[in-house]
Amino acid sequence: MKRAFPFLMLLLLAVGLLFPPAEAVCQENADKLPMSTTWGLFRARDAAGDGRIFAVLTVAPAPGWSFYSNAPGDMGRPTELAANLGDGVRLPVAYPEGKTKAEGSDPDAVSEIYDGPTPLLILLPADVRPPFTLNARLSLLLCSDTRCLPVDENLIFSGAGFTPDKLPSVQDQPWRRLAEKALTGASSGASDPENAQLAPQYLHPGLEVTGLLPALLFGLLAGLILNAMPCVLPVVTLKVNALLAGASAEQDHHRRRLFREHNLFFAAGVLVYFLFLSALLGFTGMSWGAVFQRSGAVMALTALVFGLSLSLLGVFNLPVVDMKFARASNDRPRSQAFFTGLLATLLATPCSGPFLGGVLGWALVQPPVVIAAVFAAIGLGMASPYLVLAAAPGLVRFVPKPGAWTEYLERAVGFFLLGTCIYLMSILPEKRLIAALTLLWATGLAAWIWGMAGPSLSTTKRAGLRLLAAAIVAGGLLLALSPPRGQNLWRQFDQESFQAELGETPILVEFTADWCPTCKLLEKTVYTPRRMQRLQQTYDLLLIKADLTESQPEAQRLLERLGGRSIPAAAIFPSGKNASRPLVLRDLFSASQLETALEQTLGRK
Repeated sequence: MKRAFPFLMLLLLAVGLLFPPAEAVCQENADKLPMSTTWGLFRARDAAGDGRIFAVLTVAPAPGWSFYSNAPGDMGRPTELAANLGDGVRLPVAYPEGKTKAEGSDPDAVSEIYDGPTPLLILLPADVRPPFTLNARLSLLLCSDTRCLPVDENLIFSGAGFTPDKLPSVQDQPWRRLAEKALTGASSGASDPENAQLAPQYLHPGLEVTGLLPALLFGLLAGLILNAMPCVLPVVTLKVNALLAGASAEQDHHRRRLFREHNLFFAAGVLVYFLFLSALLGFTGMSWGAVFQRSGAVMALTALVFGLSLSLLGVFNLPVVDMKFARASNDRPRSQAFFTGLLATLLATPCSGPFLGGVLGWALVQPPVVIAAVFAAIGLGMASPYLVLAAAPGLVRFVPKPGAWTEYLERAVGFFLLGTCIYLMSILPEKRLIAALTLLWATGLAAWIWGMAGPSLSTTKRAGLRLLAAAIVAGGLLLALSPPRGQNLWRQFDQESFQAELGETPILVEFTADWCPTCKLLEKTVYTPRRMQRLQQTYDLLLIKADLTESQPEAQRLLERLGGRSIPAAAIFPSGKNASRPLVLRDLFSASQLETALEQTLGRK
């Protein structure tokens, strides 16, 4: 049990940070993909582009599946279609607009998707004549509610055996406006700015990565530099720990063996993390910094760093990082070194931008195998100092043995880690700060309870306290990562609009404020997005939020007319002649009480 807490923290981080629930990646044979593709030829018959021909690829996902649009928004891999007539000249492609979708794994993320048959329009050259062969490559991310499948298919369309004048008219198709936009851009000599081919120039062209060999070399160098970057200072304790581990034994051969093993397994942790990251980015199409665009991921990482700092400050003992565990008596030095390498790399990689920009910019648009090779080079570069130390275990004689000075170093780095928490919270949206602070409070409480489970207690009591600590961390994380109440379901209170709707439709008015903790509890437990959406549809309900965070005289007067001045409160106004007889709920109430009140006031639906 004594190592359960650090492993739990790592597991929670892996789930919240690296595994989006709706984006689990798996490989599947192309002919078994839950989608179909069909080709068609259409001709424009108006003055703007009379005679121009479109080759249209219609992509139809199976029921329950969708794929991200060409402009996917906050998440996902963009749908891209590259086509040419065998001469290497890329033809212009027009993409329809997608449907807006809120990402369940991150309440702040909004994406654009295609969830039905979707036409992708390729405008052929004006002088094209049959027969011709169109070479195309389709790239997209196909998703259901439980998993996603990356699709990269080479498609060939043979344009033969047709008469241009007898082709179906573009103007008769539901996507005619998309075609008109493409024709307008072509006739004016302009192209779609989102798909226009650019010819960028660089300040230092010789330093730009243009192939695999330069990418591998730059990756090795950048990984090596990662060890010396100032922003990696908070993880210096983790790295010093690797050096001190082999210096604690008394016998020389024992010290050498521990020193070699610790550095080898530390380096293995670094390499495994980079290879895992390459697989994640390669198969999901995520960008390097995409993980920091996810509020849930940032909060989970902040909680982990906060837990590490509390361990270094002596609130509780975390065997993965505490120097006091870097002794010959440690019964699992290899696993400790491996997980220390994982943690050190996790905290160091966000600092890699200044050195890896060019390498990652080239690598992340390459096939997954190339991405894996480049990331392995970066990991090898970062791990190289430890591999050198493992190859020369005699260097352990220059490493000082742990002593009282290591405790002072631990405390100093603990404060650096607290500073890292401040930085991570600074990149969160303002509306997520309260959730993040609540998570840190839960992490601090759990660390204190874990620290009380010392050796003086019985095995049963220690296990009970540690289970309680783990439950508090898990509960705090689930609460923090739960999506905020769907603001799109609720209309802000306005006296004029409220009076216009009163009696015309059923209305639920919630009185709340940011300074009201009971109100926030109700929003997390009763006014959940899924429940309110269901109730809205069931009763054709208008949801109105009367926010009293700041002075709102009209909302305050309505609250007083309902017989009180305190919040939380909710009022259900029926439609028709009974609109003047609302049912009022005060203080704390449960979801079942709210539903009973709605049924009582509005009738069973």
